[in-house]
Amino acid sequence: MAASVLFLCLFCLGSAEAGKLLVVPSDGSHWTGMKPLVEELGRRGNQVVVIIPEASLSMGPSQHTTTLTYPVNYTKAQLQKQVNARVTTLTSVDVSTDLARLQNFINTMDLLNVLIIRNVEGLLSNKDLMKKLQEYNFDAILTGPFEPTGPIVGEFLSIPAIYIQTSHPCGADVLASQ
Repeated sequence: MAASVLFLCLFCLGSAEAGKLLVVPSDGSHWTGMKPLVEELGRRGNQVVVIIPEASLSMGPSQHTTTLTYPVNYTKAQLQKQVNARVTTLTSVDVSTDLARLQNFINTMDLLNVLIIRNVEGLLSNKDLMKKLQEYNFDAILTGPFEPTGPIVGEFLSIPAIYIQTSHPCGADVLASQ
C-alpha cells in the first residue's frame, strides 16, 4: 500500500524542468567559488546568464552560460592598482591596537564602497542591458549577500534571490543574509 502511494505521488510530481537563472557575482574568491556551480547548472540544461563589469580581475566567460558585460568607469589596470595598493597598506600597517585595526577596516570598506557604487551605477544606468534582462523573465537570481549589486538587480527585476557565500568562518554569511 505504501509503495503504491509513493509511486502515485512520484507520478503526480512529474519531471523537473530547467530554469532561467541570472547570476551577479562579486569579483575575486566569491566568483571562483561560485563558477563551478554556475557552469554545472548550465550544463544540466538551465539557461544561465552571468552579468559582470567590463573591468574585472577574475571574472570572465564561463562554459555552458551566457556572459553579458556592462561598462564601468574604471579599467582593469586601475582596479589592479587599487587592489595592490590596498594589499600593500594592509601588510605594512601596524594593527597592534584596536584603533589601528578599526582605521584599517574603515579604509578597506571605503575602497569596497567606491567599487560597489561604480558597479551598481554602471549596471543600472545601462538601459539596454536592463531591458534585455527584463525580457529574459528569469526565475531567480544567484548572488552574494555582501555586495548589494545582485540584490538591487533582483529587486528591480522582481525575482527571488538565492544567496551564496563561501569562506566566511564565524557565521558572517548567515548574518549577512538575514
